[in-house]
Amino acid sequence: MDNPGFPRPHTPEVSHEKGTGPLITRVLIIGDQDVVRLGLCTAFEATQDIKVVGTTGDLRVAVARARQLRPDVAVVDMAALGERGNEVVRELSELDDPRVRVLALAVPSDRDNLVSCLRAGACGYILTGSDMSVITDAVRSLREGHTVLDPAVVGTVVEEFVRYEAAVCVGADDPDSCWKEQFTDREKDVVALVATGASNAEIAGVLGLSETTIKSHVSSVLAKRGLRNRVQLVVWAFRSGLVPVRGRDAVL
Repeated sequence: MDNPGFPRPHTPEVSHEKGTGPLITRVLIIGDQDVVRLGLCTAFEATQDIKVVGTTGDLRVAVARARQLRPDVAVVDMAALGERGNEVVRELSELDDPRVRVLALAVPSDRDNLVSCLRAGACGYILTGSDMSVITDAVRSLREGHTVLDPAVVGTVVEEFVRYEAAVCVGADDPDSCWKEQFTDREKDVVALVATGASNAEIAGVLGLSETTIKSHVSSVLAKRGLRNRVQLVVWAFRSGLVPVRGRDAVL
């Protein structure tokens, strides 16, 4: 389904530094507040598995820095960026080489920015003021292919996408008839597992398929629904009734 409300479908593939120690996730920090960048940098560098490859407060060069430094995850402080931040998120998410997964840090009660940021392609959305351990865990989850939403915003995300689905399916006798016949049984199985928080590797193990096949199924579903990433896929899965909404879950 062509969906002008969202950017083109895209499933990032992450790469990591390997050595004799733990798997290392390369992180680029973006934001115009020095104290926030410093705090994030300090927290990440205190871990054994997250390496800060760069920081920048200049949004004009953020994407160029990502191309140069090749991070696995870009952490974007959205607190004072507004639409400028969403543009950076979109440009980062659209990179083909390297593939970058974006974690947005945002202020509470910014409903419009939340929706815009996810539509721009963010794979994670955590509220500022969260404990640093929450943010570092979110980076690790993105590294593993998960989608991360702060528990405080899950309800808002679902409400917004339910509204979107209602608009898309207007005129249908059964709103869910918009999608039920689009997918194979295997694709439905994959969607259900994605919505539980399983990574591609975990889904492959459950279904007895290769990880490449699972990636292909996920990409196919994203394209059919006009969705951009696993955040939007998970929310759609809530809307479709495949899984119940659990507002307390931070990792989807």
